[in-house]
Amino acid sequence: MEHNTSSRVRHLLPLHGITNYCKGIAYQLTEADPLIDADQCKLDAASMQTLGANAIRVYHVDPSGDHSGCMSAFADAGIYLFVDLETFNTAIDPVSFSPGTSKDSN
Repeated sequence: MEHNTSSRVRHLLPLHGITNYCKGIAYQLTEADPLIDADQCKLDAASMQTLGANAIRVYHVDPSGDHSGCMSAFADAGIYLFVDLETFNTAIDPVSFSPGTSKDSN
């Protein structure tokens, strides 16, 4: 698995009246959309189940891509997805950003 497995998020995830811990993995190392390759997602979802993960965070997806295979793979494995609605082109640089400025003025 090529994805970062060091992140462990300890947040409560209420589901049908039951409180669960969210044990997540950061699932993106490059700008490429990781939710397009269904075969890779199936392999990763199986590995994540073994690790006890129940959530992943994805930082960028291609809105025009077909994500159905990966979404099904993670859903079948009981893994929730947290997807940022951001792109690498619109991300704010936390080092040079200051309140009152926009990304375009950096």
